[in-house]
Amino acid sequence: MRIGVDLDGTLISCKEKHVCLMASLLKAYNIKINMDVFWALKRKGFSNIKALNFFNLDNEVLKKINNQWVDMVENLEWLNMDKPLDGVFEFLSDIRDSKSSLHLISARNNVGNALIQIKSLNLYKYFDTVSFINIKNNEKKSDIFFSIGIDVYIGDTEYDYVMCVESNVKSILVSTGMRDFDFCKRFNENTLDRLPIFDDIKCF
Repeated sequence: MRIGVDLDGTLISCKEKHVCLMASLLKAYNIKINMDVFWALKRKGFSNIKALNFFNLDNEVLKKINNQWVDMVENLEWLNMDKPLDGVFEFLSDIRDSKSSLHLISARNNVGNALIQIKSLNLYKYFDTVSFINIKNNEKKSDIFFSIGIDVYIGDTEYDYVMCVESNVKSILVSTGMRDFDFCKRFNENTLDRLPIFDDIKCF
């Protein structure tokens, strides 16, 4: 079996990076909001701008802040906040022991920093292939699914689910990252609150 896996929110944390960077940018504009509410909104499917609009902030300021956030979020300063989620190394070892091939397929604009990150977190060695797509360049995960022949893909967003449907790949969503359990469940019955073990994958 060829198993594809997402990175952010699936294998590594993303809350700290997203929230701390946004709080830092808001502070520069003397804006203070409830960051727990901001993160909860994002987990319910809100974009940065839509979540910030919830606090009735100026639209032009929001656009500037969001553009800065996008430009900075993949800098190593912020990537260093990401940590492997609970059970990640057990999950990766379980897949490797099953004799399945394991493929990291994720969206990143700065591939160099992404590679530095996964090597520093001791994740790189587990994968048969590592692929990063740039959404700004209209690249899609489904193209990688086709080229590798992925059988099942594990991710944490509705985008991951749509890419699976588009390429006829079995989808499993985990609610450990960008979207909460209820949001994921609306898209995919195969939703878990943790990383699956290999036996889970076989059952879906």
